[in-house]
Amino acid sequence: MELTQLRYQVGQRLRHPQFGEGLIVDVHTDRGREVLEVVFGGQLRRLSAARAWEILEADGSRSATVEIAASEPSTDGDGDGVATAAEPAATPRRAWHVQGDALITRWRQLEIVAAPLFDLRLQAEGWAGWAEPERLVSLDSLRGVERFPHQMRACLKVMSELNGRAILADEVGLGKTIEAGIVLKEYLLRGAVRTALVLVPASLCEQWRAELWEKFELDFVVSRGPAGQWGRHPLVISSLETARHERHRRRVRGANYDMVVVDEAHRLRNHLTLGWKFVNDLNPRFLLLLTATPVQNDLRELYNLVTLIRPGAMA
Repeated sequence: MELTQLRYQVGQRLRHPQFGEGLIVDVHTDRGREVLEVVFGGQLRRLSAARAWEILEADGSRSATVEIAASEPSTDGDGDGVATAAEPAATPRRAWHVQGDALITRWRQLEIVAAPLFDLRLQAEGWAGWAEPERLVSLDSLRGVERFPHQMRACLKVMSELNGRAILADEVGLGKTIEAGIVLKEYLLRGAVRTALVLVPASLCEQWRAELWEKFELDFVVSRGPAGQWGRHPLVISSLETARHERHRRRVRGANYDMVVVDEAHRLRNHLTLGWKFVNDLNPRFLLLLTATPVQNDLRELYNLVTLIRPGAMA
């Protein structure tokens, strides 16, 4: 059979006996064979360019059939010219909006976006599926941490339902520090947090720094004295008294921390204290308050803590 001069090109439409009409969105070589990537009804499929496919005009009428030499074998193992997947097997398929695939096809047809850049973004979004909220991606990097189901549930709930703003009020010894460390590292790994401030009692600063490094490989620095590290280092530990001091308050606010963690947060139960007002003014995107005793005398104390996390939720 004589080889014709017609070539497949991006933008051409073809007819497949099983999948109907499709739009060619890419023509490339894969391991020595020429491959077409074609969208059929919102589904991206690979076809062998060594097969003869019926090419259609813009109005849907038949244009021509690209023929191949009879001696050239089909490069698709099952003979139907369809690869088993539109992407490499290792690439996860992200669940799109119900109209997402149709919009992708339409964008390609109208050439609104540059195809190569759009393909790269599409692939990146597919890979982004590994960091969905229902999966804790930091667990493999933890060192010497005994994981308990209640901690995993708490971390997932903080990230999914509570949007990273929560009061961790487990009893003493149940691992509030571990939960806070997991949530913090999750957000750092996902790129949602770049800067973080941990406010703890002065006597616990070094203990927190050591634990965050040894168990989570998070390189925090302790900020003390007039110079301080606010705004100079992305991950800072400080006592609440030091951070809220008049000499440092402006610099801490100016650092615009993405996430703030407050240990022994029952010290903020009174909304008239300088500590409560200082944390309220920071207004970070993510805020964790750790305390085993959110209520000591009356429910107004819990109300004040909740107001820091979600103003108006208990109005």
